[in-house]
Amino acid sequence: MTWTLKDGKVTLTSAAQGKPDFKLFDDDDYGKTKPAEAGLWIAIVGFPHQGPLPDVEVCFESNSGKTATAVSKGNGDTIVNMPAGEQWKRAGLRMKGSKEPYQWIAVPPTRAKTRLAGFTVSNPQAIIPSAFKTMMLTVEGRQLRAADPNGFSGTYEKAK
Repeated sequence: MTWTLKDGKVTLTSAAQGKPDFKLFDDDDYGKTKPAEAGLWIAIVGFPHQGPLPDVEVCFESNSGKTATAVSKGNGDTIVNMPAGEQWKRAGLRMKGSKEPYQWIAVPPTRAKTRLAGFTVSNPQAIIPSAFKTMMLTVEGRQLRAADPNGFSGTYEKAK
């Protein structure tokens, strides 16, 4: 967060959120998941023992170079069709709509065999939306008054 003071107005600007850092689930995060059916590959995207993470674009890549892309649903599942003879090599992840390059993660042989791998974010603060992008506060004596066209208002006063 940065701030500036000009003409009796304080402008607060939220910092950029940053880029999520994806990583594989730990082995004990899979619980009672079962291997995917032949012809399907599944990437589970979420926070183990907490909940799913929707809207993550996953690019699945096989050892032969064949790719398929899908976006995680509300339950965190990302499912693609892949010919039974293909073996999963790696997954590229990024947030839906992002223009950033994929973050590629190698899929371990045990996960490739089950055609199911889980991915989480090690820095969740990078995907939590900011409360605001910019907020303008007016200096009135010892107070800062906020007034937003969307109806938010408030007064901040320095403690004595």
